Amino acid sequence: MRVGVVGGGVVGLFTAWYLKKLGADSILIDASTLGGGCSLGNTGWVFPSLATPLPAPGLTLKSFLWMLRRDRPLYIRLAALGG
Repeated sequence: MRVGVVGGGVVGLFTAWYLKKLGADSILIDASTLGGGCSLGNTGWVFPSLATPLPAPGLTLKSFLWMLRRDRPLYIRLAALGG
């Protein structure tokens, strides 16, 4: 099987590697250098707590609780998650 993977960032590289491991002939297509696009720009978001503005103490727990309440800004319907 021949598969084209668009994007040479972290996700694209690992997708191509995994497909190759499964026996597929994966072809990686990127407009620029590998890892030089969105993956390079998004590296600062691996640890959002280090980005500006710094989250307030307790905000992580508060955010999780907000996901469960319909009247809060981060509410996620459980049915949307398959629950």
